[in-house]
Amino acid sequence: MLQTNKRFSLRLLCSLLACILLFQTALCEIDLIDDKDIVVDTANYKTCTVALSDYKKSGTVSAAEHYPSLLNVRYEGANARFVEFNVRRGEEVKKGDVLVTLAIDRDEVLIYEREMALARLKEDYAKNVSLREEEISEKMRDINAEENPYTREIRRLECEKLRLSLEKYRFETENAINDMTASLEELYQSYENQYLYAPMDGVVSDYTYLRENEIVTNGRVLMQLYDPTEMLFIVTNEKGSFRYNMPVTVEVGPGKTRTTGYGRVIACKNALPGESGSNNAFILIESYEGGKTPKNFTRPVVKFDEVYLEDVFVVDKDAVSLYGGRYFVYKLSENGMVSKRYVNHVAGTNQTGSFLLDGVEIGEKLILDS
Repeated sequence: MLQTNKRFSLRLLCSLLACILLFQTALCEIDLIDDKDIVVDTANYKTCTVALSDYKKSGTVSAAEHYPSLLNVRYEGANARFVEFNVRRGEEVKKGDVLVTLAIDRDEVLIYEREMALARLKEDYAKNVSLREEEISEKMRDINAEENPYTREIRRLECEKLRLSLEKYRFETENAINDMTASLEELYQSYENQYLYAPMDGVVSDYTYLRENEIVTNGRVLMQLYDPTEMLFIVTNEKGSFRYNMPVTVEVGPGKTRTTGYGRVIACKNALPGESGSNNAFILIESYEGGKTPKNFTRPVVKFDEVYLEDVFVVDKDAVSLYGGRYFVYKLSENGMVSKRYVNHVAGTNQTGSFLLDGVEIGEKLILDS
């Protein structure tokens, strides 16, 4: 029985060996893949090439109209009662146009008091001059009648003193009369100011709200005018983005017919080191697109280049990574080797790209982190 099992196992082993030999022969005869179709297994990277370029960071802010030639129109005269404004806000006016109508109430008591004071001063002046001249004449008679030369000289000096005193009195009193007369004339004229006229050509910027018959006192500001030919744009400059003489563009007007103006910053807080004051910057437009100044300045928007550098390293922002507070890039060499290098990254956005100060060379390929 044992002998029979051995012979069976031997025949089975021989059969298996024959099958293996036949299978190997079949594999050798079959060509699985052509040698030309065999390629090296490499990674496909998205890259950018380092080159010198211009780095520009732009900004856009809203602005407002600013008119430096702004004039306060004041009422000067006796107390008056308000009647009406003859112009509206935003209306153009010419020099001499009527702006405000007022009703003047004459103060007859004040006028009478000043007239009587002037009359009394003139009367007293005439009386005092006559008395002093008579005193001088009497002194002259005494001098002529005096025989003693020493006494005569003393009286002559006394007479000269009286004459000088009279001249002083005349000078002071006549000046007082002239001043009082001028004051009275001004009072008369003040009651003639029933209208307030435009002192210049301009546009009504604003006016004081007044009720009918409200009292208007001397020196009160009733209206503001500005010269439309002298206009600036004003923007907030808290971050210091605007610099003196910096070129900017301004877009104004309705949505479909907006006009572009080209100008410069003519005043700002940081124009000089250590300057303090307003955080505003003022822009003067030098020319408008098409050569014509628009009539509509609605919704002004200022566009500017906050940063502009020429011939610096600017690469795709996805090429720069940050880890542990340090920026780095992955460089791809010509032989396919990848190396990590730290760079000095200054600033950058998706729109501007990344501005690198050093750590890269022109022509190098950087791997993008996509």
